[in-house]
Amino acid sequence: MWKRGPQHAPPDGGPGGRRRRRTGGTLVQLLVVCAIVAVLLAIMLPVAGRVRAAARGTQCLANLRGIGLAFRMYAAANGQQLPTPAYTQVPWERSLQAYASADAFVCPGDEELAPATFSSYDWRDTGLELTTLAGKNPYMARGDAVVAFDALPGWHGTDQMNAVRADGSAGPMAANACVADLRRAP
Repeated sequence: MWKRGPQHAPPDGGPGGRRRRRTGGTLVQLLVVCAIVAVLLAIMLPVAGRVRAAARGTQCLANLRGIGLAFRMYAAANGQQLPTPAYTQVPWERSLQAYASADAFVCPGDEELAPATFSSYDWRDTGLELTTLAGKNPYMARGDAVVAFDALPGWHGTDQMNAVRADGSAGPMAANACVADLRRAP
């Protein structure tokens, strides 16, 4: 039997004959783990940004579909005619409030216009009898006619706009194609 005291310790150095083991990692192992985490973050951050941008674009398209539906419901309740803001002096967004949520008028990609005007969208109220839908029957418009759209291009890509058409479909389009459509008869 071993006597207690420093001069009579067991030959393996520990009480009861067991050696103590270190449980930490080395500095090199820590640096390798940090490097792997940094590489993974460098890969994931751009992907996460693209996912967020796609989500904003999808929400914008859902908003525009809702606005397109709100125009149809407004017309159904008002003698098959769309709003006429120039005549009533009531903004089109306010005319549609009973048929769409307030959030429907704000594009999540818009950080410049909506904070000032509470709306990110515009609609086919051109002021010209040949091209406007204001005061007209929406069911008389050609199916691919743009009804409502992003008020400014570029929220969802360079020179891109989201738009809803008379047939209720919504999707992205080139800004110049949207403007060109507004110059044609609906």
